[in-house]
Amino acid sequence: MKFTQLLAEERAVSPVIGVILMVAITVILAAVIGTFVIGLGEGIGDTTPSASFDAEHDSDANTTTFTHRSGDEISNGTAYIVLSGDVSAVDDPGDDVADEDGRWQVNGSLSAGNTVTFKTTGASGTVSLIYDDGDRSTTLRSIDIENDN
Repeated sequence: MKFTQLLAEERAVSPVIGVILMVAITVILAAVIGTFVIGLGEGIGDTTPSASFDAEHDSDANTTTFTHRSGDEISNGTAYIVLSGDVSAVDDPGDDVADEDGRWQVNGSLSAGNTVTFKTTGASGTVSLIYDDGDRSTTLRSIDIENDN
């Protein structure tokens, strides 16, 4: 092959590269659109709050106190006390909570420095502070307790 014939050659690699790029762009677009159409894009960024709580139990008074140390504020109506094991709430477990279908809703919002005190009866069990906004829930803090009764 002579050099002049090489320069006269009209075939090139660029059409092949163009086709490959068009296919890649089409596949990427289809993946992004498909993700949102089937709902995988929903809920991105919706997370449960990140908060740190301390928990203490006074076995003489049969009270459990949760203290919000740091992190996100827990909105009013989204924090609950849940009991398990052989522990139950007394008739009036405290001013910080209100009975709601077997679990105790915390009155007000919780931000750093706020406390929730809950009075129990029964030998032993677990007292948990949970977050539940209807769509998402998580346990913020749990403590195993032994009451003196």
